[in-house]
Amino acid sequence: MKSIVAFLIVLFASTAHAAPATRLRVIPQLASGLTIEITEAPSGAPLLGVTPQQRVLDLGLLASFGAGTPAPNVTITQTGDRIIASTEFVLKVTGTSVTGSAHILGSVTGIDPAYVIRIDGIPLTSAPIVVRPPAAVGTSSIHRMDIEIPIATPATPLLLNVVFQAIPD
Repeated sequence: MKSIVAFLIVLFASTAHAAPATRLRVIPQLASGLTIEITEAPSGAPLLGVTPQQRVLDLGLLASFGAGTPAPNVTITQTGDRIIASTEFVLKVTGTSVTGSAHILGSVTGIDPAYVIRIDGIPLTSAPIVVRPPAAVGTSSIHRMDIEIPIATPATPLLLNVVFQAIPD
């Protein structure tokens, strides 16, 4: 009774120089008549890819001390010992055989505890957490993603999955 969208986030960070491009990979999956779609928010990072099944949220280059080139509509801030990359995206639950309402849960897998992923200010953990309260199937909602990266991180990729699940009410 749930639809799952998995985001594969590949992050690169450096203390002194720009790092390779940061991208978030989106793979929608259909389950129980519900599917989750991700689209660009008007004020969000660009989505790349040719099909809804292969989308990439491009965050650009992330680095501290003013280095790096974030993608359009990606905000980079540095607070204490952390770099925070922020952008917006749209989630929409659609139903092929389900009507009514659904809420969206979010979780993260494979993350080093030094990194923090937040959706709308809610820190994600391995346990699913509600990131969108019940809304009518077919309703789009804009969400903000913040990724906190320790400044001391070497210029190496961080691989993790952010998973969204649509649960009918």
